[in-house]
Amino acid sequence: QIVDLSDPRKPQLVKTDATSFSRASDIYIDDKGYAYISGSENLGILVFTLADQKNPVFVGSWSEAYISNTIVSGNFGFASGSLEKVLYVIDFIDRAHPQTVAAMPYGDSLDSVSISEDGKTFVTVSKEDGGYIKLWDVSIPKKPYELGRYQLSGATPNRVFPRGKFL
Repeated sequence: QIVDLSDPRKPQLVKTDATSFSRASDIYIDDKGYAYISGSENLGILVFTLADQKNPVFVGSWSEAYISNTIVSGNFGFASGSLEKVLYVIDFIDRAHPQTVAAMPYGDSLDSVSISEDGKTFVTVSKEDGGYIKLWDVSIPKKPYELGRYQLSGATPNRVFPRGKFL
């Protein structure tokens, strides 16, 4: 569904379209006007241009694994392969034909992904009790590496967002 938020007190339904997918766990919109749909009944990630926001147009897809969550910084996407327990880095320079540039085994069930304000540190969250929040250096997106981790105890967050030096 597309909803007009011009007046936040009266959001208005603009359009309903289930042609390409009928559900999604995540829709990420980048600063270039593309939407990345993850966690749908389709495997992987669907990419749409939002040049006409009322009529998104399908551009391409990446379908190597089921992805529950995606975030894009520049031309690179970071995606949680939650079932495969793999963190994927995807090159979206050609959004019609995205390519995997890195796939790192994660170890436990990967739930969500987010990126720091400067685009250099990537944050992942495990969805298992006793899992981890992991920090990754993605200053060279094709060669990410783990910087550090924090083991969770008690409540396990579904998603975290870095702000400055805190989560």
